[in-house]
Amino acid sequence: GGSGPVTSSDNLTFDTNSNIAGSGASYTVTATTTAPMVANITFGHPSAGTLTVAGSSSFNIYGSLSVASGVVWTNSNTVAFKATSTGHTITTNGLVFPDNFTFNGAGGGWTLVDSLTLDNNLIYSNGAFSDGGQSISMAKFDGSASNARTLTKSGNWTITGSGTGAGDFSSSTITLSDTAGWIKFTDASTTAKTLDGGSGKTFNHVWFTGAGTGDFRILGDNTFGTLTVDTPPQ
Repeated sequence: GGSGPVTSSDNLTFDTNSNIAGSGASYTVTATTTAPMVANITFGHPSAGTLTVAGSSSFNIYGSLSVASGVVWTNSNTVAFKATSTGHTITTNGLVFPDNFTFNGAGGGWTLVDSLTLDNNLIYSNGAFSDGGQSISMAKFDGSASNARTLTKSGNWTITGSGTGAGDFSSSTITLSDTAGWIKFTDASTTAKTLDGGSGKTFNHVWFTGAGTGDFRILGDNTFGTLTVDTPPQ
């Protein structure tokens, strides 16, 4: 029951009961020009057909995100995680998100339940983030913000983009625990692929691969358990 826009303290669920037209058929959820705020949000399915998440406004999530397998995501804007408390989870069931994931909640804490695939960037500006041992594929990792953060990594990370900010762990305010898995750079263009570790961090395994003429660059004074270069630039 109730009416009006949801707020950062409201939970929102789309499921078999959500199609107001009845019949349990396919329907579309559209984020309008006013970016929706929500606590926990779940994208399920109608009883028949498919749920499509559309629109061009970001989702501002102050809790957890759960997306069922087979959901179609055409929304073209950021998914922003803004919780200021810990214990939140992210479940995506193999969905590929076209834009950024941002984490910018002071005191927030998020853990992946399954693998995460982004066509764009993961921007880590605040809070505590754990990959839960899951794999992540992203264009770039941007950890350049100055807020104190705790990053826990034990899964395999693939960075598909290039440039000086492809893998930016440079901030001295990131406490990094990298105990397993790799960070792999796969871009095959003419642009340099750069890991900027700042200083004093320990990386389990950094891996440069992908054909192309762009330089492989490592910046900063850090420690590497394993450093792999498959295909040196030609």
